[in-house]
Amino acid sequence: YKTPIGELSEELVFTRESHTLYRKNYLLKGTQDFSIYKYFIEDNVFTPCYEKAQRLLDIIGESGVIFSTTADPPLQDWICSLLGTEGTIFGLFDHKKEIEELIELQHKKNLEYCKILAKSPLKIFLHQASWNIGRISPKIYKKYYSPYLKKYNGILHQRNKICLDHISGERLKPYISLIEGINLDGLCGFVFPPRHGDLKLSDICARWEEKMIVIGGLDSDFLARAKVEEAKKKTKQILDEIGSAENFILGAADDIVYGTPIENLEAVSIAIQEYGKS
Repeated sequence: YKTPIGELSEELVFTRESHTLYRKNYLLKGTQDFSIYKYFIEDNVFTPCYEKAQRLLDIIGESGVIFSTTADPPLQDWICSLLGTEGTIFGLFDHKKEIEELIELQHKKNLEYCKILAKSPLKIFLHQASWNIGRISPKIYKKYYSPYLKKYNGILHQRNKICLDHISGERLKPYISLIEGINLDGLCGFVFPPRHGDLKLSDICARWEEKMIVIGGLDSDFLARAKVEEAKKKTKQILDEIGSAENFILGAADDIVYGTPIENLEAVSIAIQEYGKS
């Protein structure tokens, strides 16, 4: 990114084996880049493209659901793409004032972004704020995640949008009360069985009855490696665990891994139909 006061660069590497991108270096290399990043944020302009969103909705129709991304807490950007986990945590100790000023500037832009999204024809918005909570403490989540997410969800809810977040198999128990306080409609990406010491799916469904939707269950790595009968068996085990809960949607704990056999995904659907007849 070239600006009149300096340049910022990052590098991502695509791997053929995993068919995904991995970060090789972060956008900010140190405090010397803070002023350039501030210029970058202030100069950033959002241009709505509601027509494209409507075209996608028309293509999908009733055959699927579009989950649109939305604004995430600014510290998430620092951890994932600006400075990394270590750089951000140390930065908050050594340069707290400077980083928090940039966070507030990002937040103002995020509010503007959310207002644009709220006016779009899209219905469901998915944060990516909870998938990496294993990198941070509940204390950090409470200060640098909760207040921002609550405001973003508030803007979207004013237009009757649905707000979800993605837990990506992380342990929920240390953060559950904080996540409940940001006005989500549901949380996806739960894994079965739960991580050591975490809450069971049935416990979460009971706790969130008529409050939030619980989505997930099937481990993505398991789906990629399992045999058809194993996929069917695991699906029925999850349904046994859930019982009569009406706020559960069966899904994967994360994105479906490249190369996952189609037969395994079909097996999940078949298992659900067989379970309903039993």
